[in-house]
Amino acid sequence: MSREEIRGLVDALGGLLSVLHRTDPADKAEGYRQLGLRLTYDHETQTVLAESRPTPVGVLCVSEGGLEPPRPLKGTSTSS
Repeated sequence: MSREEIRGLVDALGGLLSVLHRTDPADKAEGYRQLGLRLTYDHETQTVLAESRPTPVGVLCVSEGGLEPPRPLKGTSTSS
């Protein structure tokens, strides 16, 4: 994203940037921690790489079957 696109996104979110400027540093750090935010500064290019790896809040598992109660195979029942 370009700087203009990022600023447009921030402005669309109600001036989040101005809120972050006024936020207590400890509160800001906790928010970044919860987002899994990692900032890496490259001194040579004077750029920052921002990565976010939020902690999962739930796990969804999908089964391809095998949860049905066991049934005898046709022709193998001992009850007849």
